Amino acid sequence: MSITAAEAVYGQKSASFVKKMNETLEYHTAYVREHGTDIDIVKNWKWEGIK
Repeated sequence: MSITAAEAVYGQKSASFVKKMNETLEYHTAYVREHGTDIDIVKNWKWEGIK
């Protein structure tokens, strides 16, 4: 969702963000396949509400 939103709002200016998100998704997929569990940033994520 973040990729779609960034591209819709920022267009080409979002290229580096989109690249980073795609790399993270690839890493996450490979990690889950190897270890059978999420990466720490996903496991430890907590909703903090809107400030």
